[in-house]
Formats: sequence, C-alpha cells, structure tokens
Amino acid sequence: GTARPLPWAGPRPGAAGVEVGVHPVAIYLSRVGAAAAAAAWSRFRAAPGSGGALAAALLVLGLGRYAAGLMVERGGPAGALLGPAALGDLAWIAAGMALMVPARRRPGPVVGTLVLALAVLTGVLAWQAALAVPQAPGTAAAVGPGFEVVDLSWAAGAGAGAEGAPAAPVVGFRAPDFEAHTVDGRVFRLSDLRGRPVLLNFWATWCEPCRIEMPEIQRFHQRYGDRVAVVGINVREPRDLVQTYVEANGFTWTFVLDPGSRVADLYRLRPIPTSFFVDGSGVIRHIEYGILTEAAIRAVFDRLLRQQDAG
Repeated sequence: GTARPLPWAGPRPGAAGVEVGVHPVAIYLSRVGAAAAAAAWSRFRAAPGSGGALAAALLVLGLGRYAAGLMVERGGPAGALLGPAALGDLAWIAAGMALMVPARRRPGPVVGTLVLALAVLTGVLAWQAALAVPQAPGTAAAVGPGFEVVDLSWAAGAGAGAEGAPAAPVVGFRAPDFEAHTVDGRVFRLSDLRGRPVLLNFWATWCEPCRIEMPEIQRFHQRYGDRVAVVGINVREPRDLVQTYVEANGFTWTFVLDPGSRVADLYRLRPIPTSFFVDGSGVIRHIEYGILTEAAIRAVFDRLLRQQDAG
C-alpha cells in the first residue's frame, strides 16, 4: 500500500466550513506531546514517585489541543469529542493525571507502565487515523462570492448535485469543474483538459507529507509528459510564496491557486495531501489520501491509459 505519514493531521476550517488540511501548529504540538509522553513513561518506570513536571506538560498539551479541536471542529460534536485526534489528546491528559496522583495512592509500576504505554500507543494511532481516514460524502459545499465555479457536469452524464449523484466527489462520479488562476496568472479550467487523464493533487508548502511526495510527482510528470495532465492545487497560500517554492524545487507541472480554499471546499477536502485520479471523460477513478509514490501514480494511470486507448 501507499506509505502514510505520521504527523498529526488535525483539520483546519475551510471557507465554507469544510475541514481542510493539517495545521502546522498541530504537527509541532503533537510531536512535543509524543516526546513528553515517552519521557514520562521512561521516568515513571525508573522512579514511580517522580514526574510532576512531565505530568504538567502532558496535561497542558493535551488540554490545549483538545480545546483547540473543540473550537475549530466543523464535523459535529461527535467528531470533536471522540475523533481520532481527540482520543490522542485525551490519552495524554489521562497520562498526565496518572502521574500527578500522590505516590502512596498510585498504582504499582506495572499498572502505571501499562497506562502510559497505552497513552503513547493511542497518540501514535491517532496520528495515523486522523490523516488516513477519508472524508465521507456530505452535503453540498457552499461556494463563496467572487469565485468562478462553472457547470459541475462538464463531462457527459450526471454531475455533482444531479439526481443519483453524491454531493461530495467519490469514485465513479464526475469531478466537479472549477475555474481558478495558475501561479503565472493564467486562467485554468478543469473542463479544458477533457480527453486527457488528470491528476488533481491538493497540497500546501507547510505540509510535510506534501513535500515528501512532490519529487515523486515530478518524476512521474517527466516520464509521462502531456499524456497525463498533472495539476497541483495549493490551498490557502499567497501566489508569491507558492511560486517561489515551486521554482526553487524545479517542479514543472501546472500549479493552481486556491487562496480561499473554495476548490478544496468544492471537493470536500479533509486531509492534505489528497489526490484525485480523473479519466479522460471526467470521471473520478481513484482517490488517494496521503503520500503518493511514482509507482502508485503510474499503476493507476497505466490502467486508465490502456482503457482509453482500447476504447
């Protein structure tokens, strides 16, 4: 399978209330929290009566992230209280509380070690789950004023919002069309690429998994050229920053700007990177959440190109 990155993918709200991406502060806080949990475990094993400072650190980090999650969570109360990221925060809070219990009332070293080990394990699993879980289809995204979104059924057949079609893009249905600007100021329309398979990749410069996969995408683009259109959709960053990053790294595919996250909202985006594999008729054939590899991209598009050549 495709490699999955470890950094916590705590969502941040998009313009229409749709969760978008990995907030960089959440990544760093979660790393500090994981290190604190591991240190607390080690210290508790060595001296069960110690750990006050580490306990306080775990409590502050866990409570802070959990409170932040409640404030920005747009997926409903259940997601805020019991989502993967929230469970990791609660595990760290529990570990901190366990360490602050007076030594004479504290459980034995074996029980304490198991509690702290569970906290660390829960935090790591929450990292993975928060990024890897796909966004389920939901209600149609509201599109803000001033952004040009053209007919969603640009290919033949039903488009998003038509009878029998889902409100969120899923495999087997048409990719929503959109119009936006590239980093070099050109107008980009997804419908202009009809007849060619398309890779739509949502990313940001601060997203570490995105940084990992982009050289893989570049190698694929160099190998396949114009046979497959590769489009990178940058979410909520200024043009100058995106252009500087792209040029400095020598990436040569098409880069589209989504400063208000309206394209991301249209695609009901949750984690980044997320990639949509679209065939020449505009139908989504595969959705990948997390890091892409050149081999994984080639496997999908080799199949789509064979089907296109045969049809």
